[in-house]
Amino acid sequence: MRANDLRDSVRKGHESPWLGINVMRCIAIIAALLAIPSNAAEMHDVVPDQFLGTWAANAAQCASTSTESKLVISERRIAFYESHGPILSVATAGALELALILELSGEGQTWVETKQFRLSEDRRTLTDVTGRRQTMTRIRCEPAGQ
Repeated sequence: MRANDLRDSVRKGHESPWLGINVMRCIAIIAALLAIPSNAAEMHDVVPDQFLGTWAANAAQCASTSTESKLVISERRIAFYESHGPILSVATAGALELALILELSGEGQTWVETKQFRLSEDRRTLTDVTGRRQTMTRIRCEPAGQ
């Protein structure tokens, strides 16, 4: 199945070949992981503005061109250090909670993954709370020249 076919399948709520479950059920799982009632989650076509940008563990890593902590979130794509790809589904709970279904590629592999992020009240830090056991907090990197 080509990536475009998968995205069309996700939008139509068909079975995902990688997950082996209905994608709409996966969206419901994300809402549950956000620890909110599923009817309180809001679906989006793109990632909301407050989550967009480049994020890294600290200012020095923001300035580095190659660092394991760097994360770039755009409206429809996401890039980690060794993987990147399109964002298939976006859900938020309020202005500070984000859940994503991603189609990632890296090191010759392609897979579907879910991620959850929590933005700080001041919107300067973004914490990956996927799984809730180990978290990764990143700071917002300032655009070059600021």
